[in-house]
Amino acid sequence: MSLSVVNSTLSALKACQTDVGTGMDIVTDVALDLVETEGNEEDMRKLRQMMLDCAKMDREIHYFLEAVEQITTQARQQPPEAMFTLKNQVKERFAELQGRFSDSDLQRHSKVATFNESLRKANPLAAENIAHGYG
Repeated sequence: MSLSVVNSTLSALKACQTDVGTGMDIVTDVALDLVETEGNEEDMRKLRQMMLDCAKMDREIHYFLEAVEQITTQARQQPPEAMFTLKNQVKERFAELQGRFSDSDLQRHSKVATFNESLRKANPLAAENIAHGYG
């Protein structure tokens, strides 16, 4: 496999990452609409979980891109037979990057923070209840 194919695939994955970010913006808009129409807290909790799931997906895409880019950069400086170990090297590097963070770190994702802040401003009591699992 040529590294140009890898680069092309990474470009497509970066576009997916952009789409995940757009999806997170849409979830925030839906949550704010739900607050305005006095929607129930169960629906808000589902939207909050969706935001966390999107943040996790965004993080995983980011780490995968980083791992592939690092390993392919190294591979360009190695002999051609090194190409046969790229898959395992990427898996190892991806696992290393994933191991640095926990799911609680998702709360610091910029779009999750924006989501939480928007809800707090729109309806402080409901946002507090959802954040703490009440209601």
